[in-house]
Amino acid sequence: MWPTQEEVVALRREVRNLTNSTHPEVRMVVSPYRVCPLGAHIDHQGGPVSAIAITMGVLLAFTPTSQPMIQISSRNFDDKFSFRMDAMPDE
Repeated sequence: MWPTQEEVVALRREVRNLTNSTHPEVRMVVSPYRVCPLGAHIDHQGGPVSAIAITMGVLLAFTPTSQPMIQISSRNFDDKFSFRMDAMPDE
């Protein structure tokens, strides 16, 4: 099964360390990749979908905060991205 319990525990530990969070809860979103054997994007054309989830995907882990600063980092990229929720454009 993906993700494994070990992957979940390791990612939660990593997020706690990165954020220096004392918040007890690290929340996670799991989005598995899918393979569509009938072709790419046929579902956008109203065609039949026979997608198959695979044991790879995107894991997003975060800690809830009341602070307006959001920081995003990835294991796959060196750069980090930050923005303020209270400084978002109206549109």
